[in-house]
Amino acid sequence: MCWGPKDHPKGPIIALGTHVGDVFCWNVRQGTQMFHWKVEGPEHPVLDLCFSKNGSLFTCGESSFILQRDLASGKIIRKLKADKKVVSKIQLNTPESHLISAGRSFLKLWDLSSGEMVAKFSGHTNAVNGLELTWMDQYLFSSAFSQRIINLWSLREADGYEIVQTFSCPAAPSFISNFSESKTKRKTKRRRSQSGKNREVEVPASSFLLAVHGKRMSVWQFSLTMQQNTPLSPHTTIVMPKQDQDAEGIEILSACFQDASNVIIVRGNLVQPRFEKICFKNQSEMIKRIQLEGSCSGNLLTDSTAETSKPKEQSKEVNIVNDLDARLPARPRLDDTAVRTGDSISLEEKLEQLEATRKKTKTVLVSEETPITPSADSIGGVLLQALQSGDDQLLETCLTVDDITMIQRTVERLPSEYILPFLNTIIQKFQSKPNRASELIPWIQTIVMLHTSFLMTIPDLNATALSGLYQTVDARLNSYNKLLKLSGRLDLLLSQISYREVNYRENLHPVASLSIDDIPSDEDGSDMEDSESS
Repeated sequence: MCWGPKDHPKGPIIALGTHVGDVFCWNVRQGTQMFHWKVEGPEHPVLDLCFSKNGSLFTCGESSFILQRDLASGKIIRKLKADKKVVSKIQLNTPESHLISAGRSFLKLWDLSSGEMVAKFSGHTNAVNGLELTWMDQYLFSSAFSQRIINLWSLREADGYEIVQTFSCPAAPSFISNFSESKTKRKTKRRRSQSGKNREVEVPASSFLLAVHGKRMSVWQFSLTMQQNTPLSPHTTIVMPKQDQDAEGIEILSACFQDASNVIIVRGNLVQPRFEKICFKNQSEMIKRIQLEGSCSGNLLTDSTAETSKPKEQSKEVNIVNDLDARLPARPRLDDTAVRTGDSISLEEKLEQLEATRKKTKTVLVSEETPITPSADSIGGVLLQALQSGDDQLLETCLTVDDITMIQRTVERLPSEYILPFLNTIIQKFQSKPNRASELIPWIQTIVMLHTSFLMTIPDLNATALSGLYQTVDARLNSYNKLLKLSGRLDLLLSQISYREVNYRENLHPVASLSIDDIPSDEDGSDMEDSESS
């Protein structure tokens, strides 16, 4: 879905792409449908749209091409082949001279005047879900699915179209936005040009970036004059109220900057969104943590609220259970008939009834018990606590988890500042006890696979953290061929020994051969019976 330009002659318009490839456009003011473009060729979902001021619309999706159509006639003006399979995001710059497209793992900058690709950026391992231009369209923010690193690229040829800065998000962001301070307040920065001479360029004095990830939002303040080799951690974290932490369907939907100190947040759900203005900066200092107030789950109708809204019937019997252990069986009750006719049965019969009821209740409770599997949140919390406190015993408890899905979710939610210490700890354990490879290798593999982009930003990683891992793996692989040859020789020897034992037994106890004459006949048997009887 995409909104049209503000100065459109027919008023505000909105376009929507479908999962089959059709595109609809409506006039919001009049409430009428302007056009319906049907897909040409095989059906494919439309993933992104972008309006142009010259009266055209760019569309992309699960196809190799980016289409530019005329809004009036619906005819295809241009067709760009941007990727082999999928184009997930597109973005026009303000002069509409260049178009940015995001494929499966590459970003591409296109010159619309010639239709040729100007630059290609490779910094994401997954599909891109966010593109944001900043500072007169000279820089570009990009984020991807299941990836916590946000990249800031330079779109200037003099800078070589390289990464300027990276930002570490606590979780994979679903939405990003940025803000730069007023243009009148600028700083000059010296960069080395391709000719080898220094030149001055103008950059904003201070810039801001926000990223929405589930029930949290992170805010960064940075300056392009101060680049760091490691990803920047968030300066402000905005958290949902405690009542909404465990509520399903309640999260931060979107956000945008109002100025250099305030943001507008949309939280709740799509049916009942809630808009708030939050101040994240106190004079010149960023507020480290902001806890929102006011639950958004109060107006939601859940199963529990529906049950409480029903009139409750008065219970005739009440079973009291122990508050300390709710799993204890409730105190059994005798039937009303047994209570009324208490004189007709003996005390022994009453005790037998109580014992039978107790055994029946215990059997039902045991049959209903199911093994409780820990969640990724609980393991992630224990792992984070172990890394913060340096508790090795608590860390070993987390490493006993062998479910690969649970390991992936736990490592994915681990904050970026604990990724490298956790990796170093596991590698040290693997070096000291290589026989724990089956237990530790899944954790190492998951960390390297999910946080590749973050680890690549760490300078001298191979010489520091991974050097010990390389040495241990090489040492084990060097002896593998020798052990394999030894195993083959042992198998050959054991097979010869077993073969000789079988032959020895057969020669020691040969099987006697039988003939027909050795089998007694019926007459011989009858003669033997007669002699015995006499």
